[in-house]
Amino acid sequence: MDTSTYILDCTHVSKTFGRTQALTEAELHCKQGEIHCILGENGAGKSTLIKILCGVHKPDPGTVIKLDGKEISFSSPRDAAEHGIVAVFQELSIISEITVAENIFLGVEPRKKSRLIDYEKMNREAVRVMQYVGVEGISPTAIAGRLPLAQRQLLEVCKAVAKNPRIIIFDEATSALSKKEVQILFTFIKKLKSEGVTSLFISHRMEELAQIVDGGSVYRDSHYIASFEWGKVSEQQILNWIVGREVQDIYPPRNRVKSDEIALSIRHLSMGKKLRDISIDVRKGEILGIAGLQGHGQTEFLYTVFGNYRDATGEIAINGKPAKIRGIPSAIQKGLALVPEERKLDGLMLERSILENMVLMTLRRHSRGGVLDRRRELQSYRDMQVLMQIKAASPDALANELSGGNQQKIVIAKALLTDASIVLLADPTRGIDIGAKLEIYRVINELAAAGKAVIYYSTELSELIYLANRVAVFVEGSIAAVLEEDEISDMNVMKYAMGAGTARKQGGQEL
Repeated sequence: MDTSTYILDCTHVSKTFGRTQALTEAELHCKQGEIHCILGENGAGKSTLIKILCGVHKPDPGTVIKLDGKEISFSSPRDAAEHGIVAVFQELSIISEITVAENIFLGVEPRKKSRLIDYEKMNREAVRVMQYVGVEGISPTAIAGRLPLAQRQLLEVCKAVAKNPRIIIFDEATSALSKKEVQILFTFIKKLKSEGVTSLFISHRMEELAQIVDGGSVYRDSHYIASFEWGKVSEQQILNWIVGREVQDIYPPRNRVKSDEIALSIRHLSMGKKLRDISIDVRKGEILGIAGLQGHGQTEFLYTVFGNYRDATGEIAINGKPAKIRGIPSAIQKGLALVPEERKLDGLMLERSILENMVLMTLRRHSRGGVLDRRRELQSYRDMQVLMQIKAASPDALANELSGGNQQKIVIAKALLTDASIVLLADPTRGIDIGAKLEIYRVINELAAAGKAVIYYSTELSELIYLANRVAVFVEGSIAAVLEEDEISDMNVMKYAMGAGTARKQGGQEL
């Protein structure tokens, strides 16, 4: 192997955390200007590898990392950034209370001769960086926490670019973006390539990788498995490398709805400017998909049904009986469960144990005489561990020690322990690997087969096409169309999402 052509050449990369071997003798080789994907299931070692490259973790002795042919080690993220390596992480590091410009230049603020921050110059430079990335319509003086999730994700890209990197790592950077914003990011990454900047791209979406990467490396169970040029091996082979077995069918066979009974009936649901006069029924045993361009009310719909917004108006009936849902405890009591969109912000207490997180919504069931019953808790943990295929050393391990896929399984398990008859899922597979996705698809189908009503919002349209019995397409806070099973396709969904089709109610009637 001619290593002289590599800008980044890593061999024998290992990292141990206590008794856990997170990375074992791994490799990574990248050329200048290459767009190189890093693939593997959650827990395969990808995050550990990039955190070593970013100076967050110090690797074990014997690790060799060469930059421009010279062996190097990083003492901190600042040290790595000074050598030209920065990362855009999936988990946002934006500080909500300060401005866009202050976030972009945090720690590297332009200064006046007096050493005070030059805010005028900082705002001007923030606009320049955003224009360079392709981000439009964001004021440098806007408070960052008030931006939509997708714009905050693009702001993370701007933060990285402000450091003038030679190698930039995109860790699931598209997970919160709409198709339009993904294209903005891809156009920018191709611009970086033309300027000789190397991009490491981590994603679990094969259709995205096909658009942008030159090659990639696969990791599994803390080991390096293979490297490849994109287009020289089949996607099936790549998936097989990732999961370590033959992947025949990613999506399970679609369930047939066996009942006409209505589990959830919604009439004239509105919430400020976010939702407008939504009426729809969901049957027992049905998977109702929620689709549309990002930011058109999909997540607000789920959260409103779950009782998060007190200013919502409209009527909801559960199993034919009117239901006044006044907050989360009321929703759980009436048989609703929600898997939130942002697991680390809304779904988990990261510094608490897996067991504590899992039983949080069902404390009464797991207590006796007002005192938590460890035996009951452990039985529920074991049941959910088998159902969700959770990989954890102990129920007492902290949630923040788990991979992203296993964290998401804990969030889902917490909701399922409520034994809800109506399950609301807000993009449950965002940012997790193919193996974890397969497990979640299986569980969703099992819930429907057991007669539960599932409302499933996903930013991956293919999931809805293959799993949902019907798909409601949202536009500007209202339902533009409800597609029946034989009508569900990416073309039809996008036609209604972009206003090219005549609006239709459930059942196919025109509005």
